[in-house]
Amino acid sequence: MTLAEAKIILGIDSYEDAFDAFEEQLFALKQFFVAKPILQTTFRAKLKKLIQLQNAVAVFEIDFKQPLSIVEINTFNDTNFSTVFEQFQLAKNNLKLAINSSNNPIEINELVERLIELATNYYRCWKINATFDTSAVILSKEPDPMELLAAIHAANSSGINTFEELAENLNQQNEAISILQLEAARCSMIYEKEKGWMKS
Repeated sequence: MTLAEAKIILGIDSYEDAFDAFEEQLFALKQFFVAKPILQTTFRAKLKKLIQLQNAVAVFEIDFKQPLSIVEINTFNDTNFSTVFEQFQLAKNNLKLAINSSNNPIEINELVERLIELATNYYRCWKINATFDTSAVILSKEPDPMELLAAIHAANSSGINTFEELAENLNQQNEAISILQLEAARCSMIYEKEKGWMKS
């Protein structure tokens, strides 16, 4: 990358120096990764922008700290949807905290890759053997975690604990099952859509 190209990517004319320009754009990208639903298509598009920024700032020979070590992601082998949900929320929050606190583009790139991997594993778990009404599903809208947790606890109280048991009881007419069915439909749709995107 040439110096002229780096200046254009960083928008350096609006800032005192290259690092200020970089930090401003990096902050916006980090906010996206932390706040938005985890969808491969949108996250990978932003990762391309992050790599552009990384290459642009490298032209100015700005050094960053060495990336921190990254903990491996849980693959959610458990069939209990309560366990999977709790593990996902904990790992997701830890990764997002790490993204938010890092100013190293190499590390952030790795953390976001881990976040995508984590979400893909989570979506796969919710892909149960059932037919869904998908009319109310909005892929880009995550459910309220507390509302979903309350539905999980309600289902557990009625003896429904595994994804297989959930699939067998989707015909129950109650709020908890409706919320869990919507999450299963959302995750199943995302998982299938992203499998198709990966193949294309």
